[in-house]
Amino acid sequence: MTMVVGKVLGKTKRPLKVEPILVLVLVIAVSVILTIFWSSRRSKQLPVADTSAKQEREATLSIDGIRMTVMKGGQTAWYMTANHGIYLDNNSKAIFNGITATFITDEGNPVVLTADRATYFSNSNDLEVSGHVVIKNDQYQLETEQLSYDHSHRVLTSNTRVLVKSEGGVVAADAMAYDLRTDQITLKGNIAGTLSEHTVL
Repeated sequence: MTMVVGKVLGKTKRPLKVEPILVLVLVIAVSVILTIFWSSRRSKQLPVADTSAKQEREATLSIDGIRMTVMKGGQTAWYMTANHGIYLDNNSKAIFNGITATFITDEGNPVVLTADRATYFSNSNDLEVSGHVVIKNDQYQLETEQLSYDHSHRVLTSNTRVLVKSEGGVVAADAMAYDLRTDQITLKGNIAGTLSEHTVL
């Protein structure tokens, strides 16, 4: 029995024939895997939202690991940290990446904002933020894609779709205004969602 099997195995020893199409598929698969691997590694090394090469060339100053504080009436109005920033137009404008800004209401409560990027105007201390914008206070979490901060009036406004989450429910609106002086949120446009009867916006 063993000898028969040996003869059969001996007869099947032929050169392995590989189809060209199989080789092509394997090459493409390996290329795709390597591309994804290197892209993911590169994205982890970059700031949250890169400034453009042109902006970097035009910058008067480029800084990593930024922390700044803005005062109003002798009190801290807001402060911000950023992963990276460049200053343009003789430092009258700055573009920051990976920001966390903390606004202080008139009652002393913190309101924390995070976003991919922000444009800061030093003449007015105003901000324009965009990309995964999230605002949190002790009661609500607001999510949108673009938002502006008016420093003179201490108001955060968004004219893009905003989602407001709380323990009482979830509400979506076309726009919103958050007055930091009164610590009140006003929703505008088409408003839809669910809130408990005790929730106040």
